[in-house]
Amino acid sequence: MFNSQPTLQGLEESFNKALDFYSPVGQEEERRYLGSRLLSLFTKQIPEPVAGELVRYYESKFDFENEKNGGLNWTQNILILGNLRQAVWEIFKSDKDYQKAEEYYLKGLKLSPTRPQFLYGLQQLYKSKNETEKERQTTEKINALWPNK
Repeated sequence: MFNSQPTLQGLEESFNKALDFYSPVGQEEERRYLGSRLLSLFTKQIPEPVAGELVRYYESKFDFENEKNGGLNWTQNILILGNLRQAVWEIFKSDKDYQKAEEYYLKGLKLSPTRPQFLYGLQQLYKSKNETEKERQTTEKINALWPNK
């Protein structure tokens, strides 16, 4: 899919071809796969503008106003969006990425209040920014939901 020196435009063109192609498993699966692949890129040091454009591109594939806001597929996509923003936050420490990660995790938690991934994402996000009170409150929610874990 990628050559050895991909450009942002080339990546977007490749992604668009895949996302626009009919999929028997559905667009949701394709978007999740793309999000997971992008997340793997953020484990390496990539330039901040490139990371920002890749996240922006991925976010552009969602219609937050008009999509069905429910179900496992939707919340899984929100989780991936939160994870992407958190990964970029941890590399570059941009307040925008921190705020967007928190927003996605809270949105996902609102839609799926007992899904542990959103709580653990928030807990790790708060820990990474030394938001000790928010981290403590999130840990208490986790312990209240799963007291023996």
